[in-house]
Amino acid sequence: MPYEELIPLNELQPQQVGYLWRIATDDPGILRYLGQRKLIPGQKITVLEIAPFKGPITIQVGDSGDASDAADDARQVFGVELATLLHLMLDKTPKDIRSGWRL
Repeated sequence: MPYEELIPLNELQPQQVGYLWRIATDDPGILRYLGQRKLIPGQKITVLEIAPFKGPITIQVGDSGDASDAADDARQVFGVELATLLHLMLDKTPKDIRSGWRL
């Protein structure tokens, strides 16, 4: 997939939705940290809030549910430095891409 179609998380606006396609690091500590927070390729991410002056970015990971504890657990806050490593696709879901694959 061409990287031109991917947008870093920190460039999205509130209420924009995308799917995580690329994590721009091979640092095992960062990858483990993101994996523990269910930030893996193909995961749906919704930007909820961006603090001013390069402040933290609040996101919803996965589909937003009701007001349950699970929905609260899916809400996460990241600093801009980490957000720049997460590259998203805005107009295609993982299912859209897989449907075009040939086996």
